[in-house]
Amino acid sequence: MAKTHQIKSVINSTEKTAVITQAMQLVSASRLPTARNALNAAQPFSDTIEDIIFNYAFDECSTHPFFNAPEKYTQVGVITITSDRGLCGGLNLALYKEFLKQVQLWDKDKITPILSVAGKKGQSFFSDHAHVISTACAFGDKPNLEDLMALITPMIHAYKTKQVGKVFILSNQYVNTLTQKPIMTQVLPIEPKGKVKSTGAYSFEPSHDEVLDPLLTRYIEAKIYRTVVENIACEHAARMVAMQNATDSAQSIISELNLTYNKARQAIITQEIAEIAAGAYSGEET
Repeated sequence: MAKTHQIKSVINSTEKTAVITQAMQLVSASRLPTARNALNAAQPFSDTIEDIIFNYAFDECSTHPFFNAPEKYTQVGVITITSDRGLCGGLNLALYKEFLKQVQLWDKDKITPILSVAGKKGQSFFSDHAHVISTACAFGDKPNLEDLMALITPMIHAYKTKQVGKVFILSNQYVNTLTQKPIMTQVLPIEPKGKVKSTGAYSFEPSHDEVLDPLLTRYIEAKIYRTVVENIACEHAARMVAMQNATDSAQSIISELNLTYNKARQAIITQEIAEIAAGAYSGEET
């Protein structure tokens, strides 16, 4: 009897777990479209600034420090984007592995990374593996640019003052609902994509530097903002799939436990019937 009681207790606890994981799956499924819409909305602004820089003002920009890395450097900056919450499968773990793999390559060249970390999960991991100069978290599904300045400003300053030779951003790329992959992209110095369509000289008002400095800064901010929004979409997709798998596993366990429970109950009933029959037979003989 004790065995059936224990099995029933495990079934009840597993059913409660399945209810929780299914609820989390539904929440992430409902929030994923919002995150994808935010990702799509951030793309045009980033593309427009990129178009202005590379197709209209590249001749003037090409000599800017943001386009030219120092010849020698011993440090690089990495802005890492992780989630605030767990239960999203191997999303953050894949990011950590990508970082550690890149660190091994930098070690060969005696280059040390310094980090700006977004997300509570990343803060607890990266603080043990690299020097973290700034952190930010709790962006929600619709982060504001002001929330990201704690990540962006220190890295831009470190690059301008030549503390780092390059700046990268490490985040997850949204491929589809089932697939997200870690990717490290270079933010500074800015590298043109494809062939630049130089269209000649332009006049700048109020001045060349006063126009280009904020323009290039806005470009970097837009790039990082879009990456953060994309990582949020990855988080919801990964959590939805992970919780669906957890719910399916819980249901499978419950089915197996119910079968075991029924077999145990059947064995107990059979034993009780046998004991009653044996007792009745003994009474007849007496």
